[in-house]
Amino acid sequence: MSVITEVLELMTLAIQMKAEQKLQVFVTYHPHVSDIDVSVFPIAQEWRKEVMSNTLLTANVYLDKEGAEEKLQNIRQQIEQLALPAPEVTEAVQ
Repeated sequence: MSVITEVLELMTLAIQMKAEQKLQVFVTYHPHVSDIDVSVFPIAQEWRKEVMSNTLLTANVYLDKEGAEEKLQNIRQQIEQLALPAPEVTEAVQ
């Protein structure tokens, strides 16, 4: 895939995570430096001054640098992992 395709995949995943009520994924593009910033928060994150944010992932990628495509793929994979249901905790058998 190209870098542009990876960015579009990341944006699509962000929209999908919100639609499925799994995560809040923020993707910001800074055209003056060809940079993408990604921040991921729990779906229940509240956005009020008195509430601390619970950041699950932050990343940035300079799209014109070598390895950008792989970095975007890695970010997408991390988001997909964060969206998986937590494993059930079971008591250890003695």
